[in-house]
Amino acid sequence: MTQVLSLVNAFDAFIVGCIDDGTWDSINASCIMAGWSNLSGALTPLAGPQPSGFNLASGEYSRASGLKGDGASMYLSSNVKANAFNISGLHMASFISLSGGSFGDALGYQGNDSLALLRYYSTNNIFNGYMNDTTLTFYSSGVAFTPTFYGFSRNSNTSYTSRVLSSGITHTTTAIPNTPSFNIGVGATILNTGLITAPISYAISFYSIGTPLNLSLLDNRVTVLMSGIQNAIP
Repeated sequence: MTQVLSLVNAFDAFIVGCIDDGTWDSINASCIMAGWSNLSGALTPLAGPQPSGFNLASGEYSRASGLKGDGASMYLSSNVKANAFNISGLHMASFISLSGGSFGDALGYQGNDSLALLRYYSTNNIFNGYMNDTTLTFYSSGVAFTPTFYGFSRNSNTSYTSRVLSSGITHTTTAIPNTPSFNIGVGATILNTGLITAPISYAISFYSIGTPLNLSLLDNRVTVLMSGIQNAIP
């Protein structure tokens, strides 16, 4: 019972904290994927639609680290269409909880011209964010992995911000109209219905998709949440 209460308190503190920060209304689709006793719980939406799972049996679920992909075919569909957001009004964020395998996209979509994805190369610990064909390297190779919040937010046609490993960067790049009518992928980038690229072989324990927000504030809340979950589970 104490364990359950600790988890409930961690979840409640996260939600109340996001409301206090003014970021809650910008979280349009989200799952906390760690802490639950089973995968079904991990796919219960914190906000927005429930994600759909594909080839989940080939992945691994852990209460401590969330959902670990197989690097081949396992992924989720967020059931949020990419064109539900203007490309100049979008955030995508995740928490990468466990390294492993080669590389993969924590979140992403890619159309003929516009794309947005969060990519992590776990073989050499490089974080790359792609948006409007701009490649951004956040972390050089050879540095030991540490669990981290990872995301970007754009509220301008001319720039957006990114954040990883507790560090934020502003990038100057022109937005391309967001036209894809298919869903944003979780644990892979969806190219169109039924086609994916870069399925993860590492683990993620949180994701969020929605309108622009303060990444630093969300980072702080998610990091505290993950620490609370780790302290609550056996």
